[in-house]
Amino acid sequence: MKNEENANNIFDVKSKFILEKIFSNLNEFRLLKVIKYNNNLKNILKKGIIDYKKYTNIIIEVIPYMPYQYGTKGYIDINCDKNYCHVYFNDNTEEIKRNYFTSEDNVQKIKIVFDYRIQSLNGIFYKWKSIKKVNFIYFKRNNISQLNYLFNDSSVEEINFKDFPEKSITNIKGLFDGCKYLKTINFYKFDTNNVTDMSYMFNDCSSLKNLNLSNFDTSNVTNMSYMFNYCSSLKDLNLSNFDTSKVTNMSFMFGEFNKLEELDLSNFRTENVIDMTGMIWKCFKLKKLNISSFNTKNVKSMEYLFSGNNLLEEIDVSNFNFDKVTNFRNIFSYNMSLKRIKMSYWQIEFAEKLPEEIREKIVFEEEY
Repeated sequence: MKNEENANNIFDVKSKFILEKIFSNLNEFRLLKVIKYNNNLKNILKKGIIDYKKYTNIIIEVIPYMPYQYGTKGYIDINCDKNYCHVYFNDNTEEIKRNYFTSEDNVQKIKIVFDYRIQSLNGIFYKWKSIKKVNFIYFKRNNISQLNYLFNDSSVEEINFKDFPEKSITNIKGLFDGCKYLKTINFYKFDTNNVTDMSYMFNDCSSLKNLNLSNFDTSNVTNMSYMFNYCSSLKDLNLSNFDTSKVTNMSFMFGEFNKLEELDLSNFRTENVIDMTGMIWKCFKLKKLNISSFNTKNVKSMEYLFSGNNLLEEIDVSNFNFDKVTNFRNIFSYNMSLKRIKMSYWQIEFAEKLPEEIREKIVFEEEY
């Protein structure tokens, strides 16, 4: 992806000869069909379909390659080389060749140049099953605000956000939602300073083993619900730099972790959180949990908050405020190894509302 500010129409670009080769026998309707061959490309514009020709400049480059067997039928190997340093991707190679290229053409890489007026990249890679790598290089834009569900349910394995200083971005909801094959993300200069919504961001990224978010600025984020849900392969998650002071929703933020043994949330500020439903649930290998900084004075829902953490032996909620909690169903349930729930004596009124089998595990502050 590259900013082409001086390109006023599709034939102003240097790759004119390639375009003429591809589109020589296509009428205007077919050309528009190529531009939106994946229906989700329409999401990149705030304009309607009739404005595609006027507001979109697109380059498709056909690059010969030797067929490469990747394994699962339908997947091809995509490698960036030194001669091409922009974003390359393809959706269904056979579909593209059948409809838009000659039978002799072999398509490995496709480059699309987005018009500089485009303000949203929402969902453009949605359910693309042949994509393997995406590299944002020289992508210096200052007018794109939306990246919601950009890679949703795609088969991407590696993403590089090099040269992506997007200070204008406000929403990255579901950015990698459902990316089951994603293994590597390089955020580099990825700017989250103005982001307000990170919900579902890494939801169901079940192949991610490591995640470096040290450069993330979360000071303006209000929604982190389902952010790391179903990240079943994560072994380490360092959130020590997270600023959660404005977050109101942390529901199902962490869940279905099969590898994570320790979760340190001691730096979390939660005074504005209203919903903690299922926040730390089904972390099957979790043995250590630090929530000592939690301020729950405004929380209304704690349903399933600590549910299903089978190896967790102790939960300390002695600093919790339960005054506004209206839903606490199964808050400590389905924890097979749980032996102690630490509470303060002034929380006894809340403790008396819990099921008997849970009350038996409560140890009040004065007793330890």
